[in-house]
Amino acid sequence: MRNAFCMLGVGLAMLTARPGYVQIRPGQPPTLAPPALLTTPPPSIIGPFADAYRGAGQPTVVLFWNVEFDDETESTRESVDVTRESRTPDLGERVVHTQSDRVLNPAKRSNAPLTPRVAAELESAFRTELRLGKMHILDRDKAVRFTQAERDRAGVDPKLIETDAVRGKADILLEVLLVRDWTSELSIGFQVALTDVKTGEELETFYTLAQPVLRTAPGRYVGTEHGFVWEQPTGVAATPVQVGTELADELMQSLTVAFGKKAAAARG
Repeated sequence: MRNAFCMLGVGLAMLTARPGYVQIRPGQPPTLAPPALLTTPPPSIIGPFADAYRGAGQPTVVLFWNVEFDDETESTRESVDVTRESRTPDLGERVVHTQSDRVLNPAKRSNAPLTPRVAAELESAFRTELRLGKMHILDRDKAVRFTQAERDRAGVDPKLIETDAVRGKADILLEVLLVRDWTSELSIGFQVALTDVKTGEELETFYTLAQPVLRTAPGRYVGTEHGFVWEQPTGVAATPVQVGTELADELMQSLTVAFGKKAAAARG
């Protein structure tokens, strides 16, 4: 009887102290879902960036996501032999050998070790956060296609068209390259570089794991067949969306400083 009253007293005390996290069904699954880990609210980043970006004239930024703007002026090509076999009632079995050229682009890097879904979530979150900062973003692939269509130059080397697309449509070149880094939660890091297209001046460059700061979820008591047990949630890895958002925030923070320095230099 004494044990029963003790358990009742402990349960009532916990119910009074932490009503949101007490479980009162011994031996049963928790009645409440565990609270999710949340990103610690960062200092104001988007507002100051939007102001600095507007002050810099709202330059158009062409994004090379995991594509390097390298020093190659001509594309690499390789010959491909294709063998096709067919069978017709009149001629019987027929083998046709053809040869064609294929353009290779080593500047386009692999997304490994990310899965396609994780890679897509990461990039989408990055772009979305930059748009919240009112950044004018131009996609590399679309810029190249538009430039080729506008000038209708069939047979021109793709590297030349890529360069024309950057010079003709953008003010700033933004390269974000994924680097394998097993010390990060997604096993990748990010090499970021920004270049003034008109002058060739390097505006900013940095390497980051883009690890967001997460708040630790509060602990709670869980009812078991042996009574109430305190359960402290273990750390949970950041999601691709959180990493992509953090990467964009770090970029905007760096650009806010860079734009501020350029504005001060222009005034002085």
